[in-house]
Amino acid sequence: MHAKTAAIYVMTVGTGTAGTASNLAKGLEHALLLRQADRNVLVPSQDEDSRLMAQVVREACPDLNVEIAEDCFSDHDDLLQSRREFRGLLARLADNRAGNRIIVNPTSGTKQMTTAAVLAAVDCGIADIEYISGPRQDGVVKTGHEKITAISPRRVLAYQTGGAALRLLEGGAYRAAAKLVEPYSDLLPLSFAGCETFAEWHRFNYRGALTAAGSDERLRPCRQTLGRLAQAPAISIERAADMMCFADRELSFGHSEEALAVLYRLAELLAKLHLQKLGVDTNQPTMLSNLRSPTESKCQARLIFKLILYSYQKHFANKIWYRCFPDPRDDRATGHRPQSARSSDQAVDRGR
Repeated sequence: MHAKTAAIYVMTVGTGTAGTASNLAKGLEHALLLRQADRNVLVPSQDEDSRLMAQVVREACPDLNVEIAEDCFSDHDDLLQSRREFRGLLARLADNRAGNRIIVNPTSGTKQMTTAAVLAAVDCGIADIEYISGPRQDGVVKTGHEKITAISPRRVLAYQTGGAALRLLEGGAYRAAAKLVEPYSDLLPLSFAGCETFAEWHRFNYRGALTAAGSDERLRPCRQTLGRLAQAPAISIERAADMMCFADRELSFGHSEEALAVLYRLAELLAKLHLQKLGVDTNQPTMLSNLRSPTESKCQARLIFKLILYSYQKHFANKIWYRCFPDPRDDRATGHRPQSARSSDQAVDRGR
């Protein structure tokens, strides 16, 4: 017999299939005694025989805390309705479980009841599903030979979560995708590593992204690009290229404000690059503060603005950047590729 389990044990109850060596009520009773849960909930259909079966099982277990749910399976042949009603029951139990885990045993009942119970458990994120097994005769488990076999829907939940995370990635919500996949990182290691990599890369945290990318061969293109970016100086054409990819990607997601914000940073970075080529120390106070008059300040500001436009045109206007500096985030995660500098013009227009 199992030790006392801090759990709510939810068991469907049907009318059973007659067999020369089986007794449904005894089989359900033995399952309850094996589980030894703190609280047991029998869930019959609205069929009178099913409800009577639940009462027989409860009376056979006077030392256990057994109750009967009265409001499930109003039509035990309607899969969707049964799923909805069983999901509602699980939700109510979850609100009052006092720290106990919920275990669902959908063995008994019509096939629609069993399927509905499993689907509802997966819907609610129930991590424990088990059924009655054992040697069979006449198509049913022999009475007195019952054993409990556990199955985990966690892989199903992980698969569903992975699909949801992919949709978040396709919308550029990298951090949300990483948080969603994190509980299943053991089952989805590549997905979690990819989401974490993109989330840190999205923050321009290149070393953090490089660490998150791990050693999986499938993330090697990301690691190669991140390695170049991590080693590049803060003021460099490599960093400017990544900002441009960022802006194009955000614009493709419809995030015009985010694209415009990084374009401002990009303009400043390109200006610093060219000022450095002119021998100007960009770490010193701006040249504008040393000018003699507001008129000269305006002229100098116009000059710098033209310098920014020149930088923009020289590096991006006449070529598609990904040909020389691919962004694995676009190619592997979202399906979007940087287009051209024309996208940045669109970002500025939309941002206005």
